[in-house]
Amino acid sequence: MERNAVNSYRLPVPENLLESVDKTSSPAHVGKLRNAIDFLVPENTSVLAAANGIVTYVKDDSNIGGPNPDYWNYTNFIVIMYTNVEYSRYDHLAHRSSRVKVDQAVAKGHVIAEAGMTGYIPTTSSLSGFYLHWN
Repeated sequence: MERNAVNSYRLPVPENLLESVDKTSSPAHVGKLRNAIDFLVPENTSVLAAANGIVTYVKDDSNIGGPNPDYWNYTNFIVIMYTNVEYSRYDHLAHRSSRVKVDQAVAKGHVIAEAGMTGYIPTTSSLSGFYLHWN
């Protein structure tokens, strides 16, 4: 069952560094990822918690990515649970850039990592550089 978000969220990247937003061109945005948003940003851009929450998962050990789905499991990501049992996943984070740990409380706007290019990066999307995939 799909439902609308109850919480209020901020941009997960600094607005002044946001180069573009893409919701439709990635072939990965289907099924459970159909509401995902990609934020194109410069290299090393801070990734920000979109709301107050608790970190539930951190993976930041990958240093590879590429245009083939074989790279799918190599994405670095962080999952945050917010009030009302809503979750967001922040993908394609830079290698070893996580600044949070599992069970850590984060405030809206807290720097959690840096944008990168790990995991599956579809070349058919409008994204040709560093970005954050947010779902």
